[in-house]
Amino acid sequence: MMAEHKKMSTEDSEKSKEKRFERMNARLDKQLAHQEKMKQILNGEQFKKWQESRSRMHEHHSKDKRGRN
Repeated sequence: MMAEHKKMSTEDSEKSKEKRFERMNARLDKQLAHQEKMKQILNGEQFKKWQESRSRMHEHHSKDKRGRN
């Protein structure tokens, strides 16, 4: 019985990993599409500034998450 439970748990874990990978892949595709759209809208200087602001925002949010154990 424990072997069956462990097998089911492992299968669920693999399915969860696959679903998470698919979600992350879809999120990345969406981000890249948005970046391309912004690149078409903005001129070179504006686009560079936009990327820098996103980078700063990402750093700020990363620091928040690390501090919240």
